[in-house]
Amino acid sequence: MNYARASGRCRYSQLYPKPGCWLYRITFRKSVASVEAKTPPFNRSKDEPMFSDPSEFTDPSVPAALQLKGVSKNYRSGSTTVPALRDVSLAVPAGTFTAVMGPSGSGKSTLLQCAAGLDVPDSGRVLLGSTEISGMRSKELTRFRRDHVGFVFQSYNLLPQLTVARNVTLPLLLAGRGTDDAWLEYVLESVGLAGLGERKPQELSGGQQQRAAIARALITRPDA
Repeated sequence: MNYARASGRCRYSQLYPKPGCWLYRITFRKSVASVEAKTPPFNRSKDEPMFSDPSEFTDPSVPAALQLKGVSKNYRSGSTTVPALRDVSLAVPAGTFTAVMGPSGSGKSTLLQCAAGLDVPDSGRVLLGSTEISGMRSKELTRFRRDHVGFVFQSYNLLPQLTVARNVTLPLLLAGRGTDDAWLEYVLESVGLAGLGERKPQELSGGQQQRAAIARALITRPDA
């Protein structure tokens, strides 16, 4: 059985002004992901026993930001069924960074898509915070993702017609929410884009475009 384990310490950026956090790694070693997460709470020593069940998160100061309970997902091609996730249960405490690692075809992308509400599991439950999203209807799930989840896409998905500032605040516009200029300035400065808000994406380096995508994920103050 694979498991998530503490693999080191990392520092929060100034957006997360806490003294430190655990960095967890979920490693898939089989062609089908079958994962048991054993992640200790924020202040627990890495030498102490780790959790093996999401229900063990009883410390109110360390809530679970994400829980998967018995999640399975299959893909079908004609008469062939290809299992991507098989009875996966894991819990990720709030205030941690988690890396999902493994070979191609091991189920990493499917895990992340189900965890974020971009895909629906065939069975099992997915909870973001205290909200179960696995049973939501499409429109309800879309609104929940928009208001509570931040995404950084691999290809960044920045609109070339818009400035950096407009790209970053686009989720607020779509949600009908106003822009807090002080928060926008703070987010841009925190990711290293201070003074670049009026540039277009094509006027940025690849690394700066990635930072703009991170800023867009943070601008709504998401829960996950």
